Amino acid sequence: MQNIQPKQQDITTVYSIPYVYSIPCNAFHHVMLCGRTYYIPVYMADGIESYIRDGVPPGDFLMAVLSNDLQEAYIRADDENFHNIPAYMNYFYNKIPAFIWGSRKKVESWIEKKYQERTCENKREK
Repeated sequence: MQNIQPKQQDITTVYSIPYVYSIPCNAFHHVMLCGRTYYIPVYMADGIESYIRDGVPPGDFLMAVLSNDLQEAYIRADDENFHNIPAYMNYFYNKIPAFIWGSRKKVESWIEKKYQERTCENKREK
């Protein structure tokens, strides 16, 4: 009987392969929590960036997440976003100012503020 020894694996191979393959190439932001990778799909990036930069009102799903209304967010989410809401929460908590997300009032205030800024700029240009 042959004594078969398992091949010794390099530690980078063991830990990088599952992590790399669990992040889709279309991820705008990703985070690993409790051994699972969550991500924000690239197709959501424009809505997020437009809201942050210009105060453009987001769609229903993004409005619910920004307002911290997770029950509504799960109702409004498509299949991909449904499974990745933790990535949104992580991104907003760590990357954007707290005064523009976290409640419906904060979101609406930000949209109104940016609208007023755009209106003032348009008046000055005329």
